[in-house]
Order: sequence, then C-alpha cells, then structure tokens
Amino acid sequence: MNAETQSIIAIFTVTVAVGYLVRRWWVNRKRASQGCGGAGECACPTAKISNKPTS
Repeated sequence: MNAETQSIIAIFTVTVAVGYLVRRWWVNRKRASQGCGGAGECACPTAKISNKPTS
C-alpha cells in the first residue's frame, strides 16, 4: 500500500471508532434519562427492580 491509501484507511478507521464511541455515549445517555420505565433494556441495576413491594 502506498502512503495515500494508508492515510485514507487511517482516517476511515478513526472516523468509525469515534462514531462508535459517540453512538454508545448517546444511547447510554438516552437510556439513563428514560430510567427503568423507558423502552428497551433497563439501565438500572436489577436490585432496584426487585425491591418493589409485592402487594
């Protein structure tokens, strides 16, 4: 590979990595703001969920 191809691959790899990290951060932020009542996976520990009264 020549230097130009390597730099294109490096830029692409960094862009994908940054995009992945931003997406993970955004999903976790949205999930935390929804709390356990939100759709999708629950961000709260299971201990909090099991402490609900059974009456």
